[in-house]
Amino acid sequence: MTDYQMVSPSGSVTASVRQSGDEVQFHVDIDTSAGATAVHESLVVLDNLAASIREQFGVTDR
Repeated sequence: MTDYQMVSPSGSVTASVRQSGDEVQFHVDIDTSAGATAVHESLVVLDNLAASIREQFGVTDR
């Protein structure tokens, strides 16, 4: 089992990933009180999260 955690620079977005075998579970918390910052950072964190999952599973295509 492998665990990852990503936090945005402002701390308004936190993503956690748990990998066990071929199964990947992820959870994203977004502090919406941060407004546009949270929206922008959530997109960056989700993109980084997707890249990490693709890398872990050797996926080269989106």
